[in-house]
Amino acid sequence: MTSWAQWIHGVAFLSAASPRRPLALGLVAGLWARAQGLPINAALGAHNAVEIPVDPGVIQAARTLYREHIGPRLIGQRGSFQSGDLAWYVSRPPGWESDLSWWSADDGPTYRHLEAELFQRINLNALRGRIDLEHAIRLYCPFFVVRSQCLRTRLHKDYVWACGTNSYTLMTPLQDASDEAGHLVYLDMWGRPCFYCYILGWVIVFGTGFLHGT
Repeated sequence: MTSWAQWIHGVAFLSAASPRRPLALGLVAGLWARAQGLPINAALGAHNAVEIPVDPGVIQAARTLYREHIGPRLIGQRGSFQSGDLAWYVSRPPGWESDLSWWSADDGPTYRHLEAELFQRINLNALRGRIDLEHAIRLYCPFFVVRSQCLRTRLHKDYVWACGTNSYTLMTPLQDASDEAGHLVYLDMWGRPCFYCYILGWVIVFGTGFLHGT
C-alpha cells in the first residue's frame, strides 16, 4: 500500500497506457502553456512544476495522522467519520480502474489542524514569485491519497487555463517509494510520456498546464 499526503487538490500516480493519444494531447497542452507564458521546469521538461524540500518533521506528523486515523480504516470506510477529535471524509471514485481513495478534512477544526501541522510548515517561498497574492498562500483542501493498484492512467490537468499560476497541487510521499510502482506519470512540453519518481523529503508542486495521470 502506498500513501501520499496531498495538499490543495489533484490526483497523481502510475499505470498502463492511456486510451487517448498522449503525444497529441501533450503537444496541444504544451503550445497552450507557452502561449500563456507559464514557467518551464527544464529538469522535468514540463510547464508549471517545481520541487521543494520538506522538513522531516512534517513527514513524521503526516505519518502519525495516517497511522492513527486512516490506516485502520482503509478497507470499507466511506463518507464521513469521526476519529478522535478529527472529522474526515473518504471519497472512492466509482468507475476508475484503481482503488484510489481521498481522505480529506470534513470540518473546520480538522482543516485548521492539518493546515497548522502540515501546510504551514512547508517553505513555499519558491512559489511566491509566481502567485498573484495580497497576503499569503492559502490552503484550499488537504488530502491523504491512498492506493494499492491502478490498471490504467487517466491523463488530466487539475486546473483550468484561467488559473494560470494561482492554483497548485502539492504532493509528497510518506514513505520511500523509490523501488515501487505508483509514481507520477506526466506529459512533457513535447507530449512525451514521462515518469516522476516521488522522493521522500521532497514535495512536487504542479499547476495549470501540467498534464499528469492517475
